Parts: sequence; C-alpha cells; structure tokens
Amino acid sequence: MRIPTLLTTLRLGLIMITNKIFNRAKNKSASLRFFKRIRSCKVVIFHPDDDDLKILTEQLHRIGCQSLILWPPAKDVPVDIDAIFWAVRMEYLAEEYLMQHTDIPVIAIINYENPTVIDAALHLGAKTLMSSPIRPMGVLSTLVMAFNNHSDWKDLNRRVDKLSTKLRIADVIGQAKVIISTVRGVNEIEAYAIIREMAMNERMSIEDMSKSLIRANELLQLNKKKHG
Repeated sequence: MRIPTLLTTLRLGLIMITNKIFNRAKNKSASLRFFKRIRSCKVVIFHPDDDDLKILTEQLHRIGCQSLILWPPAKDVPVDIDAIFWAVRMEYLAEEYLMQHTDIPVIAIINYENPTVIDAALHLGAKTLMSSPIRPMGVLSTLVMAFNNHSDWKDLNRRVDKLSTKLRIADVIGQAKVIISTVRGVNEIEAYAIIREMAMNERMSIEDMSKSLIRANELLQLNKKKHG
C-alpha cells in the first residue's frame, strides 16, 4: 500500500471513529435529557379500568409522572400534557380521534397483533407501541423511546418545512427573473441583480419584490387581453 493511500485510509478511519463517538455522546445526552423530563411529566391514559391500567398507573407513579385517566378517549386533552398512553380499541377509533394530538407523543397499547390494530395505532400518530398484558419493566424505556421518536419526527418536519419554503421562494424568484429577462433583455444572473437592487431600494425582501413583479406582470397581461 502506498504511503498517501495509507494516510488517506487512516484519516477516514479516524473520522469514522470520531463520528461514532460523537453520535454516542449525542444519543447519551439526549436520553439523559428525556429521563429528566419524564420524571416530572404529565400523561393522559386513555384506557379502560382493568389490570393493565392498574399496573401502568402504579409504574408511572413510581417513575414520578402525574397521570390523568380518561375512558373512553377524549378528543381534547389539557394543554400541559406531555404524553398520551392510548389503548387501541376499534370501537373507539372514529375519524375524529385520528392524528388529533400531533404535538404530543402518543404511545399505543395494543392487545392484538394484527394489521388492522397496528394500522389504527399508526393512524393515531403513535410514536411507539406497548403490548398487553403490560409489565412494569418497559414503561420507562417506552416513554424515553416515545419522546425521542417524537423529537426526531418534529425535527424532520421542521426540515421539510424549511426546504418547502426555500423551494417556494426559489420558484417565485425564478418567475420574477424570467419577467425581468424578457422585459430588459438580460440573462438570469443580471435579472437577479436587478431584482435585488429594486428590493434594496424599496426596503423589501427579494421574495416580496419578486411577488410584486409577478402581480404587476399578471395585471399587464390582463390589460393587454382586454384591449387586445
């Protein structure tokens, strides 16, 4: 093996090891953060009165959580609730319940493992599952997983929203550049410089200036059709 190739391989190996260490440290800090949050969190339990409910509430009390028990499920929950435990019962899965609590981690409790029940849990927006009969061991780890998955889901949605916004702005500016290119007889780079200068002079964002140009062009085309 040549020396440069060996050095490159060593560098890549060092980068991979560093990334693994960083990711482990990041995951550890995230789990510790969720553990601290769980010990003071407030949860709603949508569950009928049975042995599973007793075990769940007792374990949540040991963890330090405050519990509010409701059955049948309610469409609205208090605003300060941190998580929902939801017993999936097909008779209480009308359309109004589905995906109502997207800002709160939902933990679905299932007593049958079939496609219909699992699909219902997914439509509730569940971030993780618990199976019946419930055991004390697993409640804490399920809560941690639910908070972690919900946090990742929200982060992904934020990224998608930012990307969608960027694409929308790029499309608006692109339309404005075409208008300026046609009217002024310049290329797209020059058209963008013109739009940016106009925006600066009017103390507007480039996006707002582009929208103004598009609206003005639409009005101009409309007047041409009326008088054409």
